[in-house]
Formats: sequence, C-alpha cells, structure tokens
Amino acid sequence: MTLYVSTLHNPIQNFALEEALFFGLPPNESILLLWINAPSVVIGRNQNPWREVHLENMLADGIPLIRRLSGGGAVYHDLGNLNFTFIESARDYRLDSHYELIIEAIRSLGITLVRNERDDMIFNGRKVSGNAFFIRGNRKLHHGTMLVDTDEAAIWRYLNPMAHPIEARGIPSKRSAVTKLSAVSETITIQRVMKAIQETYLRMYPRAATIIGTPMSILPTSLHVDYQKVIQKLTSWDWAYGETPNFTYYFDASSYALIEGGVVTKIFGNTAKPPLPGVRVEGGQ
Repeated sequence: MTLYVSTLHNPIQNFALEEALFFGLPPNESILLLWINAPSVVIGRNQNPWREVHLENMLADGIPLIRRLSGGGAVYHDLGNLNFTFIESARDYRLDSHYELIIEAIRSLGITLVRNERDDMIFNGRKVSGNAFFIRGNRKLHHGTMLVDTDEAAIWRYLNPMAHPIEARGIPSKRSAVTKLSAVSETITIQRVMKAIQETYLRMYPRAATIIGTPMSILPTSLHVDYQKVIQKLTSWDWAYGETPNFTYYFDASSYALIEGGVVTKIFGNTAKPPLPGVRVEGGQ
C-alpha cells in the first residue's frame, strides 16, 4: 500500500504519472494518488470534444484539452479541485471502501456526503465529486474529482458547448447541478481536504508508505521512459482530437461534412469551409 502525492500542478504530467503508475507498478501494488491540476478540461475516453466542451472559449483562453483513459463525462480542473486515484489489482479492488474513505475524510471536516446511484458524491442533491473507472487485465483504476473551491463560472464557460449541428455517436456527458465544499463551509480549503484524505488513508492502512514529490521524483527510474511516452501521447492531436468517434457536421439541411477521427474526409454541398476549430481536413491541416 502506498500513498502518492504529486506536488506539481501540470495536468499533462499528472495524467502521465497516473497512467505510468497504472501500467508500470507490480500487479499486486495498491495505491492512492492525490493531485491538483492547473486549469484544464478533461473528457472521457470515447467523447466528442466538439459536442461536449466549448472549444472556442478554451482556445481563446489557452485551456488545454485532455482525453483520459477512463469513460465518463467532461470535467473542468483547476487549483480548487482535488483529484484522487485508486489503483489496485482485481483481487484487492474494493470500490465501496474507496467511497467510505473519501466520505469519512470529508465527514471529519464537518460535511456529510452521500454516494448516489451514478457513483457521484453529492451534498444536498448537488454533485461535488464525479468518478470514472478503467480496467485493463488484472488492474483496476478508480479516479475522481472533488470540487473544493473550484471557479464555478469557469466550469460553465468551458463545459457549456456551443450548439453545433452535430450528429454523433460519442458518449454524451450527463449534466448535473454542482456545488463546492467551500460553499458549504467557509473553513474548507483544498489543503485541509487533502490532509484529511491522507490522514484517513493512513489510519485505514497504517502500514502504507507515503511518497510526496513531482511526477519524475515519484516514479521509479524504470518508468521514466514510459512516462515520457504518455506525455507525448497526451499532448498529441491524434489522441486529444483524433480519437473522437466519427460524426457528421451539418452546414445546413443540404450541406454537411463527414468527420472521421477528427478529420474532414468528405463534404457534401456547396461549401468547403472547415466546420469546427481543431478539425483537420484530409490531405492538409
């Protein structure tokens, strides 16, 4: 059992750390990773960014788009949002205990959260924590967000997409009313929440080791090459946009474009204008 805490706020490097730990640690190793990202938008593995997020606002503000390994919906990260990741073998995986740990940690700060049927953690019917999951072989991953003092205006600036005329198969996000812990209690800070989760984890697993540092200092040297490869993937257009399921964009009732892997492959009608920011045209950029 190991508790990892990343001291870096770079979202690409933190997601690369998470993936390198998932694929690179021994199969029987169980960990909890805590991390905080600078402003960024994160979409699920099979989502369509042109349908899920406001790319125009993101590009204007320099907000990076990250496609994660797990499913689930689009989320906004910033310095007021705490991320947690449980990685375990299939034999040791106990989802209920993950929720019990987080809920108990927040209860120690005077706030009672409830897990709902969608595996969110909510307060008075409003979501404060969304969760997603990934399985590969004998390894299972459960990660989630905790809205502590997130900029709520930014959530809707980037997660409220423009009404593009799109016909798509990708997995749509399910919008929920949200709140943040600092709105429930003025004494709540992200440092207090992180400390409470660490203390609860070490109380539940007193033999667990604790490793705090940057992603490169946390990772064993043997995983540094894999970590760099994940960074290259996450920053590539092919992953962030090119993994999008095929969709159709309508200019009007009689003109439309077929977009396959984020690339315009066919246009029907009298227009040749690329329809969306970030989309590429076959044979060009």
